[in-house]
Amino acid sequence: MEENLKPFRIMTQEELNNIKTEINKAIAHIARGSAFDVDTIKHIIANMFIKEDDYVLIEWPDIQFYMDKEGFKEHSCLANDEWVLDTYGSSTYFVNKKWIQDNF
Repeated sequence: MEENLKPFRIMTQEELNNIKTEINKAIAHIARGSAFDVDTIKHIIANMFIKEDDYVLIEWPDIQFYMDKEGFKEHSCLANDEWVLDTYGSSTYFVNKKWIQDNF
């Protein structure tokens, strides 16, 4: 996979806006024949893209502090891309900075 195609790369606001527009167009079409409702599909797709400004990478064993806290699953994403695994190791998570600031 080319470096610029990695799903966690930094995206410009314009790129994100274009993606959101296209996703919103497709969601209505997909939902008509899908078992998922529109909100579920939006949530899944929205979480495919991570803006670096909103998240911080937290490595093992430091991530253990957050893992059993309320809201961890909703505000984190396992960073399991090959580059992240090679660079940071397994059990590294993207964690929402605002969630950390508001709760710790």
